[in-house]
Amino acid sequence: MKALKEFWNIRINGLWNVGIFSVDWLKQYVFKAEEIMLEVGITAHLPQRFTADNVTLMPVSGNLMLIPADFDDATLIRVEEIAYQLLDILPHTPVSAVGFNFGYEIDESSITDMLPLLLKDQFSAQDLIVSSRTFSWSFDRTDHDLNLAFTIKNNAPRVTFNYHKSVPNGDAAKHFIKDRIIDYRNFSLMIMKEVFSAAKDGG
Repeated sequence: MKALKEFWNIRINGLWNVGIFSVDWLKQYVFKAEEIMLEVGITAHLPQRFTADNVTLMPVSGNLMLIPADFDDATLIRVEEIAYQLLDILPHTPVSAVGFNFGYEIDESSITDMLPLLLKDQFSAQDLIVSSRTFSWSFDRTDHDLNLAFTIKNNAPRVTFNYHKSVPNGDAAKHFIKDRIIDYRNFSLMIMKEVFSAAKDGG
């Protein structure tokens, strides 16, 4: 299996004041790096992306997303630290939910015997060609929900994990974020191995 970067992030839902976020402000309060890369969308509705310390910050009015550039422990911990730091710096931001997200692509051969019906390319009786299939599960855990989705598209199976918690405020969000990301990554890897029989080759 391989980690899919586009699914790895911490997402904090809330009413963020996007106007606060600038290169100078982030240099002073958030990132340790002297240089911050700013990417601006070609259309007005696309969010700005700030990258430094191996972390990309993408703020929009409804949520704030932090994306790791790598999957090593140090980078993941840095993502978590910045999320906590932003909640600490902006304590009056109305926050409603936090999610830790991970995703993996796996070899189709590893699940062919386990999920033969899901891998059928055609419903022969109706002559329908399947372009993609998605199956999802939700689990109640001790203090959060785990939402797991299994999708096959273009013969590429992938599994995504969302560790989600609704929160009343920023303080509750900070409590949920602190010292969690490595445990959730490791639990995801365990599920990939034990449930989906996927061998680790990255992430």
